[in-house]
Amino acid sequence: RNCSSCNCDTYHHAAMYNPYNNPIDRMCVEEDTLSAIDEARDKGYAWVPRGLSDLEVEQYMMFLPTSKVPRLGSDGLTYRAQQLTFQLPLHDFSANYTKFLPADQKEYFDSAVETAINESLGRGVVNPSISHERDCNECQNEIGDGSMAVFAESAGSSVAWHPQCFCCHKCKELLVDMIHFFSNGNVYCGRHYAELDGHRCSGCDELIFVTEYSHAMDKDWHEDHFTCVNCEKPLKREKFVSVEGRPCCTQCYNKGVASVCDECGQSIGPGSKDIIVRDRHWHENCFVCSSCSKPLLNEGFTFQGEDLVCHKCRGINPSKNCAECKKELQPGEKKVGYQNATYHEGCFTCSRCNDPIGSEQFVNKEDKRYCQPCFNKFVAKVCFKCDEVIKTTSVTYEGNSFHSDCFVCAECGKPLAGKAFCRMEDERVCHDCYLSNHAKTCAGCLKSIEGQERYIVYDNEHYHRQCFTCDNCKKPMAGEKFRLRNETERICMECA
Repeated sequence: RNCSSCNCDTYHHAAMYNPYNNPIDRMCVEEDTLSAIDEARDKGYAWVPRGLSDLEVEQYMMFLPTSKVPRLGSDGLTYRAQQLTFQLPLHDFSANYTKFLPADQKEYFDSAVETAINESLGRGVVNPSISHERDCNECQNEIGDGSMAVFAESAGSSVAWHPQCFCCHKCKELLVDMIHFFSNGNVYCGRHYAELDGHRCSGCDELIFVTEYSHAMDKDWHEDHFTCVNCEKPLKREKFVSVEGRPCCTQCYNKGVASVCDECGQSIGPGSKDIIVRDRHWHENCFVCSSCSKPLLNEGFTFQGEDLVCHKCRGINPSKNCAECKKELQPGEKKVGYQNATYHEGCFTCSRCNDPIGSEQFVNKEDKRYCQPCFNKFVAKVCFKCDEVIKTTSVTYEGNSFHSDCFVCAECGKPLAGKAFCRMEDERVCHDCYLSNHAKTCAGCLKSIEGQERYIVYDNEHYHRQCFTCDNCKKPMAGEKFRLRNETERICMECA
């Protein structure tokens, strides 16, 4: 599965250089089962939906993210090639491309492929103007009467999708060339359809056809393929560490990944506590005073130059009296130290409920201490959408606070923090969804008319001001007088 040079997934960069850039070749099916590619090249694309006029093709492409439009010579062409290799793996459709399929499972494999192609494979069909409104099967938002919609051959005419929503139900990527497999009311790419009832090896990317296999890090593996990412040592029944989502044996982890103790110079292994102060690391047993060797974990300490020093060796004498009640602190009595002051454990209390805080978490705000429950209930910001306490960065909009992850587009769910968006009735919509689903389309250039941009309405059609031009000299006529010639041609007064 991985490139032998850089060890990354091959579909990231090898897709453009394989001979199987046609879905028909990848699945060994008849030519007329899937959409053709050659007819698209005359329109400037690697693929277009069948049955659409040139104008309808352009309208369909406007619904897709720009980076995913399969225009020749564009990033979208690369995206399509990558998705071909990802969504339709050769080894999922032909035993000739498998390396680890047991011989006694080949007949079952061939039968499963034939069943999937005959019973579940389909091609999306675009209707440029539906006759009545319905809900999108993916996002559940309305597809308006007269809008463009996509239908799945296997799903029937009652189920429809927005063009930009016709995606694999699992990976949420656009279905390459609208090729899909239909199951239980949803459409899937070939890869994730195969995984509905099967397991895929995370090492070789092939489907697993044996009863014994390994399961680790929420992934499945052929037993021989569950190996260290560095030395390829088999890890069955061995200890390992997950490094960027890949298994690593403890020896390789200690040698190349683990932090190095600032005191002893040895690796801090996966089973050891890593104490971090000022971006420096220590074993727990090495985190001691440089003068008296007293363990410093959960103790007061400071730095003397680069050395750790306990308060006693540094000459720092804790107060003998409680900073709250001013009474003397007795030896052996439980105490709390905070901001160079010492308290009886019972005197270090929440400013709201007066309950002792002890060693529990608390928040200091405007010189007041709050236990976590009181802070959450009386002080903390609460997200207007999910009604949960905001503990990280937030967004304020119209006087309300939101988690950054909750302040999203109502249609596609994309985060809106720090980005331009549009207000549609009571909902917030990102710029891309506004252009795809709400913006008017210029009858001149076929591009969207954005936001507050001024436009011309003529004969029930909309135009950018610069696109409403004389049919003879192409001079813009916004706000100018003009005449009609032959009932349809708009002619400026000079040309008239």
